[in-house]
Amino acid sequence: MAALVLLAVAPEAQAKSGTPITTCGQVVTANTVLATDLSCSGNGIVAGADGITIDLAGHTLAGSTTIGTIGVDADGHVNVTVRKGTISGFDFGVSFSGAPSGSASSLVIRGSRYGADLANSKGTALTKSTIVAGFDGVYVQSDPVSVTGNTIVGGSNAGVDLYFAAGATIAGNTISSARTGILALAVSSVITRNTVSASVTSGIDGIFDGSRLTRNLVQGSGAIGVHLETPNGVRLEGNIVIGSHDAGIVAMSPTATSIARNKVAGNAHDGIFVYADESGATVTSNTATANGGNGILIDYASGSPGVGKNVATANLAEGIQAAAGTIDLGRNRAAANGGPEQCTAGVITCS
Repeated sequence: MAALVLLAVAPEAQAKSGTPITTCGQVVTANTVLATDLSCSGNGIVAGADGITIDLAGHTLAGSTTIGTIGVDADGHVNVTVRKGTISGFDFGVSFSGAPSGSASSLVIRGSRYGADLANSKGTALTKSTIVAGFDGVYVQSDPVSVTGNTIVGGSNAGVDLYFAAGATIAGNTISSARTGILALAVSSVITRNTVSASVTSGIDGIFDGSRLTRNLVQGSGAIGVHLETPNGVRLEGNIVIGSHDAGIVAMSPTATSIARNKVAGNAHDGIFVYADESGATVTSNTATANGGNGILIDYASGSPGVGKNVATANLAEGIQAAAGTIDLGRNRAAANGGPEQCTAGVITCS
C-alpha cells in the first residue's frame, strides 16, 4: 500500500504560489503575487476581498501621479496584507481607507503625493517601510493605527500627518526633511522613540489631548523643535530637542500637562517656553543647556504652573525666568547663564 503523505504549506508559500498579477488594475480576491515589474497609467492593484495577501515579491509597481490613482488599493476591505516591493508614482502609494486590521510592511514607496493613507482603518499597521513623500508621507485619520519602524523622507506638508487621529501609535520612525516632521490633531495617541531631523518648520507640531510624547529625538528643526498648542492631559517627557532655529519646546496654554525629563540644547531661542494661562502644568527635571534665550521661560503664569528640579546652564539669557504666579517646587539649579539673574528673584530660587 502506498504511503499517503500530507504536506503543510506555509501561508507565505501559499501567497507566493497564489494568483499571479500580470496586468495593471487587476482586482484580486485571493492571495496574490506580483509576477513582474508593471508600469500603469491608472490604478496598480485592487483588493477585491477580505483577508488576502498581496505580495509584490520584490518587484516595482510604477504609475502615473494623476489625482486619484492608487498603487495598491485595499480600501474597504478587512485584514488585507501588502508587502515586499516598491511602489513608484501614483497619487496614493498604498491606501487602506476604511480598511481595518490591515498590514503594510517592507515596502519602498516613492514619488506618491500620499505615501500611505491609513484613514478610518482601525488596527492597521505600517511597518519597516521606506517612504519618500510628496505631500504627506503617512496620513492618519480617526481610528487607532500604528506606524512603527519606518523611514520617511520629505513631505511638503508632513512626514506623518495625524488628522483627528485617536489612539494612534507613532513609534520608532526616522523622519527627515519634511515641512513638519509630525503634524497632529490627535487624541489619546502615543508618539515615542522617533527621530525627527531637519524639518523645514517644526519637528513635532500640533494639538494633542490625552497623549504621550516620550523619548523622541528632534534635531535641526527650521523653526520650533516641539510645538504644542493647547495641550490637555499631555505627557511630554524624556525627549531630546537640539539645534532648532527657534525655541526647543513651546507649550501654549497647557492644561494638566507634564513637561519633564527633557533635554534641550543649542536651540536658537528659549530652551523651553511655556505660556501658562491654564491650570495644572508642571515643568520638572528638565535640562536646558546653551540655548540662545532663556533656558526655561514661564510666561503669563495665571495657571500657577509648578517648576522644580530643573537644571539650566550656559544659556544666553536667564537660566529660569518665571512670571509671578509660578509655583517653585524647589531644587532648581542654574549656573553660567548670561542674564542679569540666574533665576527670577522672588519667584524661583536656584542653587
